[in-house]
Amino acid sequence: MARAPIDQLTTRLIDNADRRNGTYKSAGTIQVILSDDAATRRRAFIQNANVAAYQVDDELFLAGGGNEDVLHLNALACSLWEMIEYPTSEATAVRLVAAAFPQVPRRRIKRDVRKTFDTFRESGVIVPVP
Repeated sequence: MARAPIDQLTTRLIDNADRRNGTYKSAGTIQVILSDDAATRRRAFIQNANVAAYQVDDELFLAGGGNEDVLHLNALACSLWEMIEYPTSEATAVRLVAAAFPQVPRRRIKRDVRKTFDTFRESGVIVPVP
């Protein structure tokens, strides 16, 4: 998958939520600031290069990652998957989603992001940044 410029990534985060009519509603544009902090990078994850993403209509599926699972992504998981094209930690993902969707309780965002990252890790579709 080709990497998108950061400004397109933030726009896609909003667009994905709108397209899928999920519980996350559009909140406008957010600014992404990437940290080069070494401690943050140790906890960061990135997409596994051995994973294939397939788009069918408005749905996104991931296959590979060292197992036979095929993941069907919901709106939030789709946005997180695109975010993880770049080294991203759970804490950074929570901050970005909370900034994009301030009307959603932060506790719910933390839970949803944590569950998605857990699923991604268990399925092998993301790997720690070295």
